[in-house]
Amino acid sequence: MYVHDPMTNGKQWTWIDSNHGDNAKLYFYDSTAPSSKASVIAENVTNYAIGDSFIAYTKDSQIWLYLFGEKDQYCLTQQSDQLGQLLGVSNSTVFWMDVSSRDKDILKYAEVPH
Repeated sequence: MYVHDPMTNGKQWTWIDSNHGDNAKLYFYDSTAPSSKASVIAENVTNYAIGDSFIAYTKDSQIWLYLFGEKDQYCLTQQSDQLGQLLGVSNSTVFWMDVSSRDKDILKYAEVPH
């Protein structure tokens, strides 16, 4: 398995299996879970970051979350005309640019509940 740009929060790990492109698979590994194995959580991922209890990632110009505890995914940019570019994560906050319109810079953020 090829590991590109691994990230960790000290307990969980995430990485992609190719350069940041449309065919990259996003992996998740939880070192706190007994007998945990790396698993693919998303495909076509171009950018990602890890927080306290989640992974935020860009897929098809939308910002997504994978919550560790729930093992489920949610789209933060749910409007079909809203395009997002992930900027990063700090603890439990996700930051992204709304790039739907290039006329102005629109910075957005969301607090992810634990």
